[in-house]
Amino acid sequence: MDHKIRGLLNKIVYESSASISSQIATLINECRSTDEALSLLVRLVCEHALDSSGFSGLYASLCQALTEKLQPEFVGDRVQSFRELLIDHCQTQFALLWNTGEDAAAITNETHQPIEGNPRMFSDEYYDVQKARRHRRGLVQFIGELYRHEVVEDKLVEDCTERLLKNNPPGEQEVESLCILFSVMGQFLEGKDPARLDAYFERMESIANMESVSPRISSLIQNVIELRQRNWVARGSGNAPPLPRS
Repeated sequence: MDHKIRGLLNKIVYESSASISSQIATLINECRSTDEALSLLVRLVCEHALDSSGFSGLYASLCQALTEKLQPEFVGDRVQSFRELLIDHCQTQFALLWNTGEDAAAITNETHQPIEGNPRMFSDEYYDVQKARRHRRGLVQFIGELYRHEVVEDKLVEDCTERLLKNNPPGEQEVESLCILFSVMGQFLEGKDPARLDAYFERMESIANMESVSPRISSLIQNVIELRQRNWVARGSGNAPPLPRS
């Protein structure tokens, strides 16, 4: 089952997404003897989305299609749908990724320095931190895309946002992730709850004005504020807004 699902996910592109979603749904729905089939699918889809964040919209679109095609399964003593399992998995992964190692910020800051005289850049710890950072960004982007595709509801986005704003001021990775999240789904939250978005942006603007915040972080926040002022249209084009880069 694992091998078959991975094989289908590896083939997916926008042109084939409808066909792939149907094949996956048929495979899972016919495998009722495996109670954990849906859970396995959720885990594998999320793995692909986190490792290929540039295609998070594609995987969110796949999830949107699968919510309509997959039968629920028994998890313990209750029935859960693909959507419920996906939300639970995103919540669990978010909690894990944002509670891994307080030393991450220190190592990340060191890696902005030149390679010479910075031996930690070649350590296993450094690569683990960079992987966690990449997955944090990928997960936040994926959650934003799931929200855009109406797969997850407001509560998940609200919980993630409040966690990222918990520290005062937030760390660089928290602010990066906030900027990614609002760049992806801010336009859709604006249409549903502009007052709540106003409150978030007021907090972000106050963070950008703190003396302890680096110019880079202030610039990231200002870019998202200006994006909203332009009605979520990227500067100089009608395309989707670019995501902040490290």
